[in-house]
Amino acid sequence: MELAEDLSAKGHDVTVVTPIPRYNVEQVDPKYHRKLFVIENANNIRVIRVRSFWIHMVGPVKRWLGQLGLAALFAACGLKAGKQDLVFAYSPPLTLGLSCYLLSRVYRIPFVFNVQDLFPQNIIDLGILRNCFLIRFFQSLERFVYRAASIITVHSNGNKQFVEALGINSDKVRVFYNWVDMSSIQYSEEKRPFFSDPELDTKFTVLFAGVLGTAQDLDVIVDAAKILATDPDILFLIVGRGVERGRIEARCKNEGVTNVVFRDFVPKEKYSHLVQSSDVGLVTLREEMKTPVVPSKIAHIMACGRPVVASLDTDGDAAVLIRESHGGFCLPPGNSIELAKSIQLLKADDCLRNELQKNGRAYALRHFDRRRVTSEYENLFHTLVSHR
Repeated sequence: MELAEDLSAKGHDVTVVTPIPRYNVEQVDPKYHRKLFVIENANNIRVIRVRSFWIHMVGPVKRWLGQLGLAALFAACGLKAGKQDLVFAYSPPLTLGLSCYLLSRVYRIPFVFNVQDLFPQNIIDLGILRNCFLIRFFQSLERFVYRAASIITVHSNGNKQFVEALGINSDKVRVFYNWVDMSSIQYSEEKRPFFSDPELDTKFTVLFAGVLGTAQDLDVIVDAAKILATDPDILFLIVGRGVERGRIEARCKNEGVTNVVFRDFVPKEKYSHLVQSSDVGLVTLREEMKTPVVPSKIAHIMACGRPVVASLDTDGDAAVLIRESHGGFCLPPGNSIELAKSIQLLKADDCLRNELQKNGRAYALRHFDRRRVTSEYENLFHTLVSHR
């Protein structure tokens, strides 16, 4: 919605098609009950909310079927919205590219596709997708959607190179950093209490917040916590939901790991406050994750002025970003000993911690500011519409 809000504020007429909120909400608003779709006006933006299939925390088959159904519903809502000048969508799910393709052909308008995750390669790397037929099917779908798009936007140079290697013309692939709404963050160098929990407020808090899924190597966090169990002042805080949460909580309980605390998700508008209640922000990915992914939480941690400690592919784009920013450490994936050492170092050295957080904050201001990135999108859209 942030891109839509900024475009609307500049005088553009914007229509957003999005699912009825069901994921990461405490309770579904009663006004959406038993409704297939609802048309609303939010800050002069027409919003079409559609009842979607449940595609979170389910098996891969149900998820893929749900994504195909979601694409059909989005296409129908796009047709209901009437002709626009341009259509834009995020991936995942990749299937939304089919919705955009249909609308772009019906209305003869440009189609911009923002690729956040390189599907299906990401789940091939994780060993989730092994069926040769399905691999070929999704790779064919990926190439079809990318070729159909007028422009593909990605969030790093490594992602650009990956897409181009699929045979996509380099002129079609543009790098746009994922943005952070810097103006909404009340920056503070000092910790800001969030949970009103004395244990969390007074200890050296190491935060992992986000999706607790298969790609995130949560075991390395537990292993590092076990190494640091002799330091009573260090506490690991894991905030979020996902298919791995139950297993990791059970592991901590079974192995007597008491310096790891779990909390449920927090609303997006409170996320920066959560990050600023910590001393260090963690980012972890499994060793098998070789696609050039840059987790969005890296930019948020930097924007909130906290050092990043990342355990992931040290040759990938995320590692390049962290090294360029001088905003934290990037460690080999799965290395709990190095992870524990880095946390100990940051706890012991206030000057180093302050230097890293200032560097990260300055880098975020230069590269990730929402207004700058959405203005770049506006310029791209204007060029496409004026030259069609």
